[in-house]
Amino acid sequence: ESGFEFKGRRIERGDMLVIIEHAIARFLAGGHPYAIHHVPWDAPLSYGPVLWLPFILPHALAIDLRLVTLAAQLVIPASLILAASLRAGCGDVVRAAVLASVGAALALNPDILRFHPIGHTQIYWPLLLVFAAALGGRRWIAAAICLGLLVAARTTMIALVPVFFLHLWLAGALAPRHLLAFALAATLPFVPFVAADPGAVSYA
Repeated sequence: ESGFEFKGRRIERGDMLVIIEHAIARFLAGGHPYAIHHVPWDAPLSYGPVLWLPFILPHALAIDLRLVTLAAQLVIPASLILAASLRAGCGDVVRAAVLASVGAALALNPDILRFHPIGHTQIYWPLLLVFAAALGGRRWIAAAICLGLLVAARTTMIALVPVFFLHLWLAGALAPRHLLAFALAATLPFVPFVAADPGAVSYA
């Protein structure tokens, strides 16, 4: 996603999808995905398995990975539009309008549209919807597992962890099993790769 100036023009380097494809090809050939990939500059695979493993299917089918990220990034706006239609059907016009407006704003957000050609993080966005549904339904174990998988996709999702467990504590629902479910979901996806080469995963 990093860029550079060249002859007065801003050049976007957008290398992560290329690195992910390199990592998947290496993985499917029996190699370790957490290596230094030459794209042609040297770059590590810096994301967790939950982010790049879903790209194996489109890679194997020779489908442009951006089609998958496009479908994934539309899941959230589509769910909001669907919720808006359900609210409208119940006569709740104000909530319907708000939900539809937020859905349209997400779908048409210029930054998201601009990011799409080099997009990769959208692949786990549907999991955010599952997490929200589990949280809203007070399915704490399912929510803890979803949150762990989100962290196993991208480390920035750690920002949600204290908020989630504080919420459980305030709701009087916090128990060791929730911490265990989260910890297992966040760490188990890494175990095979750490076992094969802990240094490579730590460096990446």
